[in-house]
Amino acid sequence: MLERVGLNDAAIVAIEAMGLTSIESFNDLTDDDIPAIIKEIRRRGTPIRQSSQNFLHALRYWVVRQERMQENYLSDDFTDNIMRHALRRWQIASESASNDLIKAPKEFKTSSKWRKFKESFLTFLQHTKGHCDFPLSYVLREEEVLAEDDERPFES
Repeated sequence: MLERVGLNDAAIVAIEAMGLTSIESFNDLTDDDIPAIIKEIRRRGTPIRQSSQNFLHALRYWVVRQERMQENYLSDDFTDNIMRHALRRWQIASESASNDLIKAPKEFKTSSKWRKFKESFLTFLQHTKGHCDFPLSYVLREEEVLAEDDERPFES
């Protein structure tokens, strides 16, 4: 699997020496750990391409998603297509909206300005991501309780 991300033998040995001996061990890493690991391996004289570092981010992103969704997975499941798809999803998840465009709403004080506050708050939540890269607005709903005849509690 580490060969698939473009790492050479020396880099693979170094990564395994750091305790990343199984695919599950990537779930314990943070996004900031990967650049630190790569920096340490490069400091020891082992060259690593930037694309390999990006694919390691994609691997970690994929493993974390599999764990959160409680899916069974093996290292063979991380194919080239899945790796490239996970890389695109990780890149999108890593991008954040410019603070100039979307700002957190000011504190709600006056009930006469409720509509304006509500719109700015919902816009802010749509651009703020929670677990598994879902926008936080996903958890909000207009009605407090679902209608009894509504059998679909979640929309797809």
